[in-house]
Amino acid sequence: ISDGLLADLGHILEKSQVGATLDLTQLPLSSALSSMKRATAEKLALTSGDDYELCFTVSPENVDTIEKLLAEQCQCIGTINTELGVIVTEQQGKRIALKGKGYDHFTV
Repeated sequence: ISDGLLADLGHILEKSQVGATLDLTQLPLSSALSSMKRATAEKLALTSGDDYELCFTVSPENVDTIEKLLAEQCQCIGTINTELGVIVTEQQGKRIALKGKGYDHFTV
């Protein structure tokens, strides 16, 4: 993640012509973000850049294998779906609207 999770995930989704649902309750936060109010930390985690974490997708039949192999290094934060775009949910799956999608290199 170099331009914010929403922006970088958006690139993957656009090229794959699919959508995703992100579960904010599963979003890992750094110790610096964890010291902030949860809403502020979540917004920064989704839209700020230079995190240099990996964002990748795995087919459902390989999730268990990946989770076993990378148990300490990765966290499942959502699912891929057919509804285009990114849906962000919080407690009990309630959808939330967020402003901003990360850094845009082409905006002046």
